[in-house]
Amino acid sequence: MMPNNRTETNPAFPLRLKLENRWRGVVYPNRWATQMKIVSNTLLVAACVALCGCHPSEVTLAGGPWKYSEVSRTKSPDPAVDAVLMSGDGGATTATEFYVYLVPAGQQVDPRNEGENRACFTGDHLKGLKLNWRDSRLLEIQYEEARIHHFQNMWQHRQVSNFQYVVELRLAPSSADVSLPLRDKVWQ
Repeated sequence: MMPNNRTETNPAFPLRLKLENRWRGVVYPNRWATQMKIVSNTLLVAACVALCGCHPSEVTLAGGPWKYSEVSRTKSPDPAVDAVLMSGDGGATTATEFYVYLVPAGQQVDPRNEGENRACFTGDHLKGLKLNWRDSRLLEIQYEEARIHHFQNMWQHRQVSNFQYVVELRLAPSSADVSLPLRDKVWQ
């Protein structure tokens, strides 16, 4: 008697049955649940990135509006460029974020409309932040402690000598040892 390919005596029987059932549309519940978890987690991560990306946005995850204010404005020694320190806050559930913008002299900063005006420095948990022009083309960002999210060490703009005027930015922590706040260290 010829063995039936659908009997347990055939070592390929479980694999063959599984493939046939998948082809017929039979879904195994545990696999479906795993796939749904992956899809839902992926959508959750995408929503978080869209709502709270690393640049200034309108809304926080807490649902409140993000509010900005200009903290200080410092002219370069040759008054061609302004260094603008701004703060942004989304309410009680968010840390106050600080932004350093370089703009042509007298120009206003709109964090919601980046265009050519992107923040050169973004950070929070700052202590002792100061902007110091060392010369017309060198700006030092001095601080005691900071959690820095973004830093760009050069700036140029179309309206200032058609991109030929370049300003270097330099981070200058006051301590040679550590500058990350203790609360942000995960190795405590």
